[in-house]
Amino acid sequence: MPPTLQVASILLCVPLIWLSVVDIQTYRIPDLASFLVATLGIFTITRISHLILLPHLLAGILGFIFFATVGALSYRIGKKEYLGLGDAKLFGASLIWVGPLGAPSTLLIASASGIIFAIYTKLRHSDATEEKVPFGPFLSFGLVLVWLYGPLI
Repeated sequence: MPPTLQVASILLCVPLIWLSVVDIQTYRIPDLASFLVATLGIFTITRISHLILLPHLLAGILGFIFFATVGALSYRIGKKEYLGLGDAKLFGASLIWVGPLGAPSTLLIASASGIIFAIYTKLRHSDATEEKVPFGPFLSFGLVLVWLYGPLI
């Protein structure tokens, strides 16, 4: 990995750590953190190749729309917020980094790790009637893994 991409990868971790801590504490993802992830992603992808910028931006937009739609539908059906707009913004920003080919892997890693955490939490605290699970840390985890190692085969 060229030095510019190494620096970008390290810088990516700063807003991801920040938003993960905030999401764990408040179940909210700061808009500024998602904006920083998206902006840094645009800069980084542009440094790699201008040719892939458009597909990555489109993946980000479509990923945001997909998550926002699923979140809105699940709220209407279940009358609870299962997937918030902050999650949609972060997913869209993440897809700017990994593009359309990395989208399924990012979502799979985030979902699987979130489900494992939820099961572990439920087993550990069986007296809890309902545990909320912040999804931001798991989206961040999926993004970092796919960015560093590429999509799952």
